[in-house]
Amino acid sequence: MNRTLLVMLASLLFAAPAAAADLETVRITHAIGSFESLPIAYARAAGYFADEGLTVVSVPSLGTGQDLAVLDTGDVQFNLGDGAHQIGAIIANRPILDVYNVFRRSLTGLVISVEVAKRSGIAAGAPLADRIRALKGLKIGVGRSGSLVERQLRHLLRISGAEGDVEIVPLGKPPDLLVALENRAVDGLAVRIPYDRTAVTRGLAVMWIDMAVGSARSIDPLVMDSLVTSPEFAERHPDTVRAMIRALHRAVEDIGSERPEEVRDTVLPEFGKMSPAVLLSGIEALRPALNVTGVVTHAMAENTVRLDRRNGVTADQLFAVYSGSYQ
Repeated sequence: MNRTLLVMLASLLFAAPAAAADLETVRITHAIGSFESLPIAYARAAGYFADEGLTVVSVPSLGTGQDLAVLDTGDVQFNLGDGAHQIGAIIANRPILDVYNVFRRSLTGLVISVEVAKRSGIAAGAPLADRIRALKGLKIGVGRSGSLVERQLRHLLRISGAEGDVEIVPLGKPPDLLVALENRAVDGLAVRIPYDRTAVTRGLAVMWIDMAVGSARSIDPLVMDSLVTSPEFAERHPDTVRAMIRALHRAVEDIGSERPEEVRDTVLPEFGKMSPAVLLSGIEALRPALNVTGVVTHAMAENTVRLDRRNGVTADQLFAVYSGSYQ
């Protein structure tokens, strides 16, 4: 082996560690392993963050309010969360900046048992108000009290005149919800993708209201999941913010356009505990909810505030949190 070839091999061996060392590390809070975080998982697995010179470290969500509070400390630079978190920050007078919207619709599905659906005499494609009124007297399971899923369900009951006529039962984690439905402890579930589809594919339920496709028009579109940072970080590190957006935008485009099987295979290592079949069904289900523009509109802010119903926060205030100048 000649000297020139040795030099070339040596340069290749040392190039990779040097390139890795040059990557900027940023931390982001989000719900780990949830389908809301699919674009983050995809951008990391596809190498899009690395292409932008970033190593993105995921930090498990700290809970409502806390994810945006830690942006002030500098320990975490970004959050991926819903508009309700942003409303909480406005109430707390905490400065935040929404720089890119990933999902513009809810990822919640309302499913009811096959038996209950048949007994109702209402078709799954009937007008929304009729389907909501058919829930009167039923028990509907949700994950936890006060969650976004529960607020969405209560909103639909309220606008359809069925508020107070449906028992909402908090049951814990999604697997617990599925067990409760199978054991007929509840008549239906309001649960996020992919567990609504899991109930349907198992033959336990029929899809009654699929919010990801826009069937709940009063809250469509929403500020569902957005990339949020602090104004101070964005001002000091605008290139980092733009790099995050570019990587996520590529991920959103791929998830929306590539074959679902290819998307599944890309993110499978990050969803290792989930069966490939469930993962695939979830990817197919969430695609209509993707925001391929990344833009937040005033209508999204209006619907989010209408759903949240916390006093003192207006759609104008929520819309003012968004800045498209980094896209």
